[in-house]
Amino acid sequence: MHQKAIYLKSLKMPNIIFNRFFRRPPDSGKEALLFWRKRIFLTIFFITIFIGIFPLVSNINISINSGQ
Repeated sequence: MHQKAIYLKSLKMPNIIFNRFFRRPPDSGKEALLFWRKRIFLTIFFITIFIGIFPLVSNINISINSGQ
């Protein structure tokens, strides 16, 4: 594969991710409600995962050091 083609293909992935997470909500009522429910759920989910990693690593370290 040509070097430029590889570079252009690598640029598509961030664009796809950006468009997926930062698209405009639909105008109709039910679709807009579903859009915001999904957005709020995913935001809370990812924040919880991010915050929960720190105690998990700490507890794994404590359990390894105590021999459990």
